[in-house]
Amino acid sequence: MRFGANRVFAGAAFQMTFLDFAALGLSLTAIALVAIYSVITGAPPMPSGAKTRKAAIELLAGRGDIAELGAGWGGLAVAAARRWPHARVTAYERSPLPVLCLWFRQKVAGPENLHVVWGDFLQADLTGHDAFLCFLNREVMVRLGPKLANLRGAACLVSIYFELPGQTADEIHRIDDVHRSALFYYRLTGQAAISFCSSAPHI
Repeated sequence: MRFGANRVFAGAAFQMTFLDFAALGLSLTAIALVAIYSVITGAPPMPSGAKTRKAAIELLAGRGDIAELGAGWGGLAVAAARRWPHARVTAYERSPLPVLCLWFRQKVAGPENLHVVWGDFLQADLTGHDAFLCFLNREVMVRLGPKLANLRGAACLVSIYFELPGQTADEIHRIDDVHRSALFYYRLTGQAAISFCSSAPHI
């Protein structure tokens, strides 16, 4: 009887060990995917602080078609969609794990006006959006500038922490947080022009 009990215990111990190894393998795979795509895209998925996120979203008042460029885990896009429920919000993300998590989150908990796109926003057709949010790095901002310059029609860009190289922001909003964050607000007019905007809302 004792021998049989020992076999059951050993089997349970083996099963737990297998599950532990499976969980470890999935965790390592997830970390590797994020690391690999961080190298490919040049920017790891970086969450913005709550105070910065709220301030950035308030600058989008009155906009109807908002896009977050490089949405990462989606905190900014989800917050924008909830703050402006009558606007369409599109989250562009290239890294598969964050976009899968964001897609699943949206399907389970909404918001309904949030749309998740898996792909490189630099290769996407951004026509139709009238507002852009981003928290990128300097290298990606260099490549973003010409993309936005080719847009048709008026739009705005709110960039967290990083400026568009070679362009002067219409508004700069300093955030009182531990990172000393800044929001750079640009009015995009298309045809390779970014002009001064005197009507951007203040925080």
